[in-house]
Amino acid sequence: MLTQLQIKINELLILYSRIIFEDNKESLVDELNKQRDDIMACIDKTNQIEELNIEEILIKAKEKIKSNKEFINKM
Repeated sequence: MLTQLQIKINELLILYSRIIFEDNKESLVDELNKQRDDIMACIDKTNQIEELNIEEILIKAKEKIKSNKEFINKM
């Protein structure tokens, strides 16, 4: 997902440079707005993936703590 976000940001930078040098700025502004929306969607997806990974890590940590407690209680 981060690679997709990096690609979108590069496309956005190219678009900014086109706005500087081209005369037809209005159509480029529409394209710029679309690129911005695409980037925001990528960021949202990336955040959702990170939240899922954190939840998985917490679940595994709780399981490990539980198994360690059981091991200590058996000793």
